[in-house]
Amino acid sequence: MEAAARTDRLQLAADTVDRFVVATQANRTDWALGIEARSRALVQEGDPAPDLYREAVDRLSRTRLRPELARAHLLYGEWLRRQKRRIDARDQLRTPHDMFTEIGRLAFAERAVHELRTTGETVRKRQDATRDDLTP
Repeated sequence: MEAAARTDRLQLAADTVDRFVVATQANRTDWALGIEARSRALVQEGDPAPDLYREAVDRLSRTRLRPELARAHLLYGEWLRRQKRRIDARDQLRTPHDMFTEIGRLAFAERAVHELRTTGETVRKRQDATRDDLTP
């Protein structure tokens, strides 16, 4: 059970998502439906999870809520890595690393770095002295 690896209270998590869906379905905004898809993916097993993560990324990309979009990429990347899909995971994990670093959410950026390193990727640390330099 995939989600069970993240919590020993899977049923409680699933019940909470079910209650949350009542609010998101009433709201029907891309933000609400994106958070719903991301939440559902966290408590799913197997096949439905990737489609839900992609839906979350798609819907949240249409909002201004960059931290929520970055979290969707991060969670999807973590899921892909646990499925041993390292190349796909790297594609998803680079995005939240860059987004979280840019907006100053360094704990989440470090989480992405840890996941990237676990896939075998070498991640270069950004230095404040060169942050505003342009590449050629």
